[in-house]
Amino acid sequence: MVNMESSNISKIERGIQIPKEESLIKIAQALNVTVKDLFDYEHFENRN
Repeated sequence: MVNMESSNISKIERGIQIPKEESLIKIAQALNVTVKDLFDYEHFENRN
C-alpha cells in the first residue's frame, strides 16, 4: 500500500524519523484520511 519498510513506519510513529511529504501523502491515502488528520490531536484534548 504505502511501499515503505515497516521499520521506517515504526520510526515515524515513534518520532524518531521525520517522513518526507510524499510519504505522508501515501500514508494518509492508505488510511483514508487527510494529511492534516495525521497531525490533529484535538481528540486527545477532548478525552478529559
